Formats: sequence, C-alpha cells, structure tokens
Amino acid sequence: MKISKNILFFLFLILNNFCFAAAPKFTKGKLLKGEIDGCTWLIELQDKKILQPSNITKFNIKLKDGKRIRFKYQSLKNVAGFCMMGEMVEITEIKK
Repeated sequence: MKISKNILFFLFLILNNFCFAAAPKFTKGKLLKGEIDGCTWLIELQDKKILQPSNITKFNIKLKDGKRIRFKYQSLKNVAGFCMMGEMVEITEIKK
C-alpha cells in the first residue's frame, strides 16, 4: 500500500497542531508583595486578575515587587490561601 506525500504531509500537520495546541502557553504577569502578614507573593495578570501561587519560592528567581514574569500554571481546586485574594495556583514553570 502506497501513501501519497500529500496525505503524509496532511497527517503531519494535524498531529503537529494537536500537540502544540494542547501545550500550555506562558502567561505574563507582575509580582506583587502581599500586604497582609503571612501573605507572601501574588501575581497580577495583564487583565488585573490576581493569582495566589502556592509554590513561587521554589523557583530560582529573585522575588521583587513589580517584577514582570512569564510563567505556566495550573489552577488548584478546593484550596484557599492565607491571603484570600485571587485564585490559588501552582506554578509549573517560570521563564527567566
């Protein structure tokens, strides 16, 4: 059975789009120092939405109020943070 080059190319494009579409993209945000005792760091997204990362200190980056970062994250369901501000998330990757 002989498969044409056009069909192989078409299958490659579909597979390629599927793989890259499923990969989470980096999100842009700005670090904010928490104003409440025990509330460490928050991330403000470009649309002003606030995220409360559970693990920001595990990454090798300098934490500075106002610092812009690019990162990937996952939402944490049924979890409340000390700050009670924004959605609780787990950072999966930070781009330096």
